[in-house]
Amino acid sequence: MEDDTGISFGDIYRNNGRFKAEILDIQKCILLKKDAQHWARNLRFMTTSNETALDDFEDSKSSVSASSTSDPCDCNDYSLRSFTNDDNAVLEIKQIPNCVHYVAVSYCWRRAGVQDLDTTSTHQARLIKTTDGLRPCRAPPAIINRAIRHARAYDCSLVWIDQECIEQDDREDKEFGIQSMDLTYQRSIHPVGILDLCIYSQPQLDALALLVEGIAPVEHHWPDLADILEKVAQNAWFTRAWIIQESTSAQDMTLLIELSEDLEKPAFMTTRYNPDELEITTEEFRSAVSFASVMLDQARDVPPKLRSRLERSIEILSTICPASLWTDMEPETDSSSDLQFSFDPRYRYACNAAQAFHYLRNRKNSRTADRLAIFANLCNYAVRLNTLSLHEHSFSGCLMTLALLNGDITILHMIRQCPNLLEPEVSTAGFSWAPDLSSCLADIGALDEWGSRLRFDFAISEKGLSTRGWLWDIRSKIHFDELRQTLRKQIFVNGATYHSMQKEFFWSLICDLMKRQHTGLADLVWHCVRTSYMFHSRKGTRETYKFEVPSNITDIIDPATNDFIFRCPPVINKAEDYPAMIAYFHSSSYQWIYERILEDGFLWYGGVVDHDEDVEVAPSAIFDQSTSGYVFTPYGEGIDVFPRPQLKSDPISWAVERYQRFPLKLACKGLISGAFKIGKAKMGDYTLA
Repeated sequence: MEDDTGISFGDIYRNNGRFKAEILDIQKCILLKKDAQHWARNLRFMTTSNETALDDFEDSKSSVSASSTSDPCDCNDYSLRSFTNDDNAVLEIKQIPNCVHYVAVSYCWRRAGVQDLDTTSTHQARLIKTTDGLRPCRAPPAIINRAIRHARAYDCSLVWIDQECIEQDDREDKEFGIQSMDLTYQRSIHPVGILDLCIYSQPQLDALALLVEGIAPVEHHWPDLADILEKVAQNAWFTRAWIIQESTSAQDMTLLIELSEDLEKPAFMTTRYNPDELEITTEEFRSAVSFASVMLDQARDVPPKLRSRLERSIEILSTICPASLWTDMEPETDSSSDLQFSFDPRYRYACNAAQAFHYLRNRKNSRTADRLAIFANLCNYAVRLNTLSLHEHSFSGCLMTLALLNGDITILHMIRQCPNLLEPEVSTAGFSWAPDLSSCLADIGALDEWGSRLRFDFAISEKGLSTRGWLWDIRSKIHFDELRQTLRKQIFVNGATYHSMQKEFFWSLICDLMKRQHTGLADLVWHCVRTSYMFHSRKGTRETYKFEVPSNITDIIDPATNDFIFRCPPVINKAEDYPAMIAYFHSSSYQWIYERILEDGFLWYGGVVDHDEDVEVAPSAIFDQSTSGYVFTPYGEGIDVFPRPQLKSDPISWAVERYQRFPLKLACKGLISGAFKIGKAKMGDYTLA
């Protein structure tokens, strides 16, 4: 399998209908996450052998102490010897089920035939006891010794490292290993990233320490900061695809960077057990890099070339754990886990397919098919693809299928889609929802604010994409001529922008709808853009008071008289105070409403079609479309909750045409954004042809 993300779907699938046939064939190669979870609950670990040295390997029967952990865990039932400072101690592999008290090591594999860059290293290969006798460790000796020193510092008797703890000659074991790599790091109490890097310069170390402590750099610090950040950014650890899913799956990974013995080490970044190793968590590192970016933006004394070096390094280092994986995403819960510990091993972060593609764009790995597992791990997909069965298939087709099997439509949104097809079976793609065959996955550009992790329930078959959801009949039009004229005057005469007037715009829109007796639509827009709480402080005091903003527009504007009936002096008292109740964050997601009114002067609206009676219910939706027509919204958990702060205005609905009435079959024209309220409207079963 080759990485063909830069090749158009039309060039990949040259024969008519080949895309459809490929999708149907690929989905036969599924692997369920629950199978990977079983593998991850029965990990093998590297630990100290009962025979502590090679000389007594044959005969020694040393007394062994139990695990020192007091947390409830299956490892307490095993006799485990603590790691020693003897670099020649014999190790062994033990399988212990349901254990989380281990160091999970993230590091860069070296390609076969590539020698250790550190030719002065004194590390000797350790020996591992197996059922077939002794064998040398496969992982680099320096990595193993640093991992063991870290484990000793935290009184941990188990180390998980992929080269040693996955059977490298067993392809099936490796397959389960890569499909559950995220779980391995997620459940580890001590995940650690070991960088093949040593700091020799005291000024560079001091400059890095300043960032971690949040102390603003001054002029003479910037050259040393550029040197150390560049040195770290050039480390291979920041170029590998596996690393990003390991660092984001772990709860808070600790990074290890070696320090020269003659340096004066900052106490808050080292431990007394491991004084020559700098320790910094991924959260501390991410905060330090973010702080460096802010300080650089504010600095006026940084020469252009030096600034450019700093900006390049900051951009690379920011990918250690992309900000949106931490801020835009809600923690994912693995509800099937039966583990109970003092920390929650089910807590993790995830992203969608488009984001994962963006983050992995400049990350490399040796086997292309493995990227499918990395995508699945980053997105925490329940359905996986068995990479052992996909050698003859396109990577682009596999990734598209993987996302759709998990109800993730973000890739479809980020690339061009097919035009309106009333007879989808005659298209070369075979499906109306397929991407435009002139597009390719590399078309996924810089991410916008589309951060939805909503997953739908799709089934792919010869007939199309089967799912449940709601069909909207959007055929009514409401004009906003006066509001449009006001907008054009503010823009072209006063130089206003959307962001400078978005609160006033949405409040004017809501008031206009109320005056025209479109109370339901006014309430719909209000729910989408309102804030939940506002704060004010009494004059002359430091006391802050919070009050709740009414959730229904009829509690603010009387629908009979259009009078303002809600007040909260001194914050909401006069007519010009009311736009303050519009939230910038929420209203920014509905900029398309502003653009539709500015461009067309009207909005299309309508309601759900009852799939049993074939009649329209009360108007409760506005969609981003220039003409009337049907719109289909598939069901996903949380989509019927109103308002939907997580979804905002993401394009999760399809503009469609009815292709077949019984059973209901729809031809897709493209994904669009909308504002809708489902209420008690019934779902129907549909097939997207």
